[in-house]
Amino acid sequence: MLPVISTIAFQVFSAADFEFCYNFVFETPFRETVVINEVISFDNTATRAACKQTTNVLFKETSKRIIQLQITANVHVNQAFSIFHYIYSDIVIQDSKIDLTLIDGTNADVSIVNWAVSEYAIEIFQSNISVTSSLAFNSFMLLNTEKDLLINRSQIQYALSGTVSRFYGISKELFGSKIENTTFDFQVSSTKGWAMVETQVGALTLKNITLSGILSGTDVYGLVDEAQSTVSVDTVIFKLTLNALSQACAFVNQATTGKVTYKDISYPGIPGSPLNPSIVFGSSIQCPCFEGAQLTKGVCYCTPESKFDSANSICKCDSGLPLMNGLCKCPENSVLQNKNCVCQPTNSVMKNGVCTCDSSSFQTSAAGQTLTCQKCPDGATSESGTTCTCSGDYYYKPDNTCNKCPDNSIINNITNVCICDSHSYEVSSSGGLPTCFKCPDTATPNQSEKTCTCPNSFFYSGSVTNLCVKCGENSSVQNNVCVCNVNSYEVSDNAGSLVCFTCPVNSVSQNDSKTCLCNGNFFYKSSDSSCIECPADSSPDNTKQTCVCANFKQYISATPACQSCPLNNYYVLATNSCTPCPANQFYNSSNNFCVACLANSAVSGNGCACNSDSFQVSKIDGVATCTQCLENSHVSGAGCVCNADSYQTTINSGVVTCTQCPPGISDINGDQTSCVCKNDFFYTPSGNSCTACPDHSKVSNNICNCVPEAYTESVSGLVPKCFLCPANSNPDNTTKTCVCIGNFFYSSVGNSCTECPANSNVIDNVCTCNVISGQSMQSGSCQCINANAFVSGSACVCPTYAPLVSTTCTCPANSVIVSNACQCNPDSFTLSISGNTLVCQACPANSAPDAGQTTCDCSGNNFYSSSNNSCTACGANSTVQNNICVCNANSYEVSDNAGSLVCFTCPVNSVSQNDSKTCLCNGNFFYKSSDSSCIECPADSSPDNTKQTCVCANFKQYISATPTCQSCPLNNYYELSSNSCVPCDSGKFYNSSNNVCVSCLLNSHVDGNGCTCDSNSFQVSKVDGVATCTKCPDASAPDAGQTTCVCNTYFQYISASNTCQACPLNNFYVPGSNSCSPCPVNQFYDISSNLCVACLANSAVSGTGCVCNADSYQVSLVNGVATCTQCPSGSTINTGKTSCDCTGLFFYTSSNNSCTACPTYTKEVTNNVCICHDAANTQVVNNVCTCKVTYQYIELVHSTPPSCWCPYDCSTISNNACVLSGKVIDPTGSPLSPPSPKCVSSCSYPKVNLVNGYCNCPVGATWDTVSKSCKCTAQYKYGSNVLQYPFWGIGVGLGWVDDAQGGMRCCSSNDLNRGDNYIYYLCNDIASSDYASVGSNNNKGWVCYGACSPNIGNKRTGN
Repeated sequence: MLPVISTIAFQVFSAADFEFCYNFVFETPFRETVVINEVISFDNTATRAACKQTTNVLFKETSKRIIQLQITANVHVNQAFSIFHYIYSDIVIQDSKIDLTLIDGTNADVSIVNWAVSEYAIEIFQSNISVTSSLAFNSFMLLNTEKDLLINRSQIQYALSGTVSRFYGISKELFGSKIENTTFDFQVSSTKGWAMVETQVGALTLKNITLSGILSGTDVYGLVDEAQSTVSVDTVIFKLTLNALSQACAFVNQATTGKVTYKDISYPGIPGSPLNPSIVFGSSIQCPCFEGAQLTKGVCYCTPESKFDSANSICKCDSGLPLMNGLCKCPENSVLQNKNCVCQPTNSVMKNGVCTCDSSSFQTSAAGQTLTCQKCPDGATSESGTTCTCSGDYYYKPDNTCNKCPDNSIINNITNVCICDSHSYEVSSSGGLPTCFKCPDTATPNQSEKTCTCPNSFFYSGSVTNLCVKCGENSSVQNNVCVCNVNSYEVSDNAGSLVCFTCPVNSVSQNDSKTCLCNGNFFYKSSDSSCIECPADSSPDNTKQTCVCANFKQYISATPACQSCPLNNYYVLATNSCTPCPANQFYNSSNNFCVACLANSAVSGNGCACNSDSFQVSKIDGVATCTQCLENSHVSGAGCVCNADSYQTTINSGVVTCTQCPPGISDINGDQTSCVCKNDFFYTPSGNSCTACPDHSKVSNNICNCVPEAYTESVSGLVPKCFLCPANSNPDNTTKTCVCIGNFFYSSVGNSCTECPANSNVIDNVCTCNVISGQSMQSGSCQCINANAFVSGSACVCPTYAPLVSTTCTCPANSVIVSNACQCNPDSFTLSISGNTLVCQACPANSAPDAGQTTCDCSGNNFYSSSNNSCTACGANSTVQNNICVCNANSYEVSDNAGSLVCFTCPVNSVSQNDSKTCLCNGNFFYKSSDSSCIECPADSSPDNTKQTCVCANFKQYISATPTCQSCPLNNYYELSSNSCVPCDSGKFYNSSNNVCVSCLLNSHVDGNGCTCDSNSFQVSKVDGVATCTKCPDASAPDAGQTTCVCNTYFQYISASNTCQACPLNNFYVPGSNSCSPCPVNQFYDISSNLCVACLANSAVSGTGCVCNADSYQVSLVNGVATCTQCPSGSTINTGKTSCDCTGLFFYTSSNNSCTACPTYTKEVTNNVCICHDAANTQVVNNVCTCKVTYQYIELVHSTPPSCWCPYDCSTISNNACVLSGKVIDPTGSPLSPPSPKCVSSCSYPKVNLVNGYCNCPVGATWDTVSKSCKCTAQYKYGSNVLQYPFWGIGVGLGWVDDAQGGMRCCSSNDLNRGDNYIYYLCNDIASSDYASVGSNNNKGWVCYGACSPNIGNKRTGN
C-alpha cells in the first residue's frame, strides 16, 4: 500500500535559514511512491515581505519516485516561484491536477519544476497543469531540466494576460525528450515566446501533439527555435495563432547541427522541408526564411532549381546564375556578366532582385517597358525613382534643374516646395515662391497672424525694428504689452514709466493693480508691512491686528496657534486668557463656565466620575449621581457585587450584603452562595468554619468518606475511622479485612501481600508446587531434581542428545547445551547423528568448520582430506577451487608418473584454454614454433598463424626485423604473395585506395602521388588525383594557382570558348583580374592610359568621348572631354548649339550664363539685342525705353505701332520738349488709368511737388493709389507700433513733413540725431500728429535736423 500523507504541514523559515528564502518547504523522506490526496491552498503574504528572493516550494531535495498531486494554490510571488525545486531523483508526476493562480508579484521567474540536475529524468503522465495570472513575469516555463523529459496523455494550459519577457511552453533547453498524446492551450502575451522550447540539445520526438490558442509577442516561435539534434515529428495539429511584431516561425526555425524528420522524410542540416499532410496550421504564420528559400505552410525550403548550401546557410543555383524568386535566371533589364547579373542601362542598379534606376537618376519608362533612366542635375538624387530631389535649399523644376529657394526659406523635400524656415513667416507668395520675413533669433514666427512671438517676459517691437524687448522686473507680457504680475502692484516713476513692486507674501494685487490685499485668513501687520496668517480655527481682526480663535480658545501669537485652555480652565475673551475652575468643579466647553460635582464623586477630566467604592446611577452634562457599596463588596457595572471571598445574603437597589468565607482554608463556591473548604476540610455554616477529615478519608459533598483502598472500621458522628489495605489487595467492608489478589498470599505481619514462586499456586493463603514429575520446592522455589534437566509438559526431562548419567544430563565430546539440545562446539563439525546420538569432530589446525558445520575448510592454498582429518597444500602453478587443486589461468596441466596434477606456465602473451590442456597466443600475436614464443604484430596488421607471420593493412609491407608495417615507396604498388613493393609504369601514379597504378590525362603529368597540369595549362577539376587540364590559348598563360588562363594586357579571358578577347567599348582592363570591367556611370575608356575618364557637368558619354546634353552648348573639347554650359531657365539652345536663346523679352549674357529682362517698353529681341518701340525716337534710361523729347511718352494703346507722343493739349515741341502755355505736365501717370503723362492746370493731388512744370512725388516717396497721394516709404506716427516704444521705432526708413509750399519732403535716417536728458524735440514744420516723437534709452533722445528743418525747434517734455 502506498504511504499517504493526509495532512500537509508548512514550516516557515526566516531569510537567514537559506540562501534563497523558501516560505513554504515540505520535505518527504519517502523513497517509495508519495501521494498527496487532498486539495491544498496556501498563501504566503505574511512572511514573503521579509525575504529578498522568495521561492514557494512544495518539494525540495527529495528521493521520491511517483507523485500524485491535487493542488489548488493562490500564490504571492516575490522574485521566483516553483513547486519542485532541485530534484535529486527520477520523478513521475502521475494522475495529477495542478491549478495555480499567481495573484501578486512583479518580474518573477516562474516554473513548475526548477531544477532537475543532470542525472535525473522527469515524466509527466496523465496529468492536467493549469496556470492563470495577470502579472508581468521575467520568465515562465513548465520546467528546467538537464536530462530526459517525457510527457504523455496530459493537458497543459496557460492563461497569462500580463506580459512575460521570455515565455517557454515547456523549457528553455531540452536535452532528450519525447512528447506524445498531449494538448497545449496558450493565451499568452510575451516579448519573446516559444510554444515549446528555444534550444533543443538532445533528440526530440513529437507525436500526436495539438497546439491551440494565441501566443503574442515581438518574436514568437511555434515548436523549436534552434534544433541542435534530431527532431522527429509525427501528426502535429498546429492551431496556435502567432501574433508577432517582428518575426514568427510556426515550426522548426533553425536546424544547426541536427536534422528534422517528418514521418519518413529526412533533410539533414536544412532548417525546413516539405511537411507531412497531417500537420495542420492555423492563421498568422510567418517565418524568416534563409536567403533564397521559400515559405510553405510555415516552413522554409529550397526550390527544385536550387540546393541548400550548408556552409553559408543559403539556397544556391548550380549553374552560377543568381537565384531570383526561386528561379535561376537574371531579372528583367539585366544581363549575365562574369556569373553576375548586371542591370541595363548603366545608371541602374539591382535592388531586391529588380533593376531600378540608381540614386542619381529617375525612371522615364512606363511599367512593363524596357527600363530607361534620366540623370538628375548635379548634386541631386532620386530616392523615389520618379523625380529628383535637389540638395540643400534648392528646389527641382520640370526642366531638370535645381534652383535656390528665396532668402529665409528652405526646401520641403517631400513636396519639393520652398517654405519659410523655422525662424520666418510668409509675407506673400508669387509663382509658388514665398517671400519670408525673418524673426529675431529668440522669437518664433506666428504664421497665422504674420508676426513674431517673443519668449516669456519679452514683447515684439514690430517688423520695422524687428526686436524682442524685455519687460521690467515683476512684470510680464500680455497681448504684447508689459503689465505687472498678479502678485505685484504698479507705481509710476518720475518719468511716468511703469514700475512694479512685489506684494507682501500671502497677499495679491487688486484688479486695478494699484493696491495689495492680504489673503482671506491673514491680517495686515503695519509694523513690518507683512501679512500674518491666522490659525485654521480662527479669523483675522484687522482692526486689532490679531486673530480671534473659535470655541473659546486662546490665541498664541508667538506660535502662532489657537490653543485650548488647560483642563478645567475657562476662557476670558476680554483679556485673551485662561482662569482655573473652583475645587471639585469641571469646565463645560459648550458654554464656557464651571460645574460642581455631587456626593461620592470627584472631577475626572472634563466631567465628574464616581469614587472607586461607588457606582453611577445617572450622568447629565458631565455631572454623575453615585451610590456607595457596603463591606465585603465592590463596584461592578451599574451596581455592587460581593468580593471574590464572600457570598451574597441580601440585595437592595444594587447594594448587596455579603458574608466573607474563612480566610486561607476555604473558597467561595461556583454560584457564590456558600463557602467550600480546601484540602479535605468540611464546612460548618453555623460557625462559618472548616474542619479536617481523618486519615485515609476525603471530602465529597462536604462529607468525609474512606478512600477506595481502605475499609471503614467505625463512624463517630459524621467522621469515619478508616484502615488502609496493602498493595495487590482490595478492602472488604463486610468482613472488615484486606483480600490479596491473584497468586498473592496475605501476611498480617507488616500488612502485606506476597506473590508465590514460579510453578506454584496459592491455596488457602499458602504457596504449593504444581504436580510435575521430578520437581520439589527448594529454597522458596520449585526446581527439577536432575542437573541440566528442564520442565517439559508435566515432567522434568534431559536436553536432546544429553542422556542421564547418574543424576546429571550429559552432552557428548566437543558439544554444549544450546536451547535444550546439545550442539557441536564452534571449532567442530557434525560428523554423524544417529537417533539421539550426536558425534562431533574437531577440525585440524589451519582450518575451521564451514557455515553449516558439515565439514572443515582449510585456510590458504590447502585442501581438506576427511580420511585423515588433515589439510594438504596444492602444487606449483595451481590453486584450490571447491576443495580441489586446478591449474592457474596462465598455466596448462599434465600428469606425472604417479597420476598427480602437474601445472606448467604458458608462454608470454598467451593464455590457457578452458580445458586447461593447451595455451593460445593473444589476439594480435602469432605462434612461432622455432622457439615456442608468441610474436606481436604491428597495430595496422593481423596475425597469420598458418604462415607464422603478420599481414599488414592498407597494402603495406611487413618488415619482420623491426617489426613494423611500412608503406611502399612513392608510386610503388604492393604485391601480397611476395610481401614486396613493385614500381608503377612510366606516366602512372599509385592510387593507395585500391592499390593500382593510374595513368594521367592529356596536358598533365605525374607529380608526387597524383597528376598536375602542364605549365601551359590550367586545372578544370581533380578527382582521385587525376587532373583534367585545359591548355591555355595563344597570348595567355595560366595564373599562379593554375585555376584559369590569364590573357595579355587589354585582353580578357572567355572561359566558355577558351579564348582571349579585347575589352568591349568603354570597359577598362583590370590588371591581375584577367577581366574587363565597365567604366563607372558617365565615364569613357581612354586606351592610352587604361583609365576611365569622367565627363564634365552637362555632358554624357557618346562613343569614345563626351558630348553636351540637349540643353547645353559646347565651350571646348580636350582629349574627348567636352566643357558644356547648360542654358538657364527661360532659354533654349540655339540652332548651331553654340549659345543660348532666351525666351520672351530677355537677352542672354554668356559671362554669367543668365537671361536678363529687356528695358521697359521693349518691342522685341533680335540677335540677342533688345529693340525699343519707336527705336529711332527713343533711348534707354535707367533700363526703361524713354522718348528723347522731354515729357513725351510711348503710347501703347492708341498708336499702331506704339510711338512717342506728347500729352494732349501739350503737344507743341519746343527746345526738344513738349510744352503748352498755361499748362503743366504730370508725367507720373499716377492719377490716370491707363498710366500716361497728362497736361494739367496744376499739381492738385496731396503731397505732389511741382518741379520745373513737372508734377511728381519727391525722392524717397511713392504714389499711393488708395489715398491718391504721395507717401514716404515709412511713416512714424505716435500711437503706431513704431512709436509706442519710441526709441526702438526710429532708425530705419523715412518720415515726412509738410513744406511751406504745401508739398512734402521725406526725412531719411541720416536726418536724425540724438539729444539728451529724456527731452523730446519737435521740428517746427512737422504737424503735431505726425512728428517723430522718441523715447528715452541710455539717457538719449532724438531730434530732427538738416533737410527737414534748419532750426533745432522747440523743447517739449512728456509725449
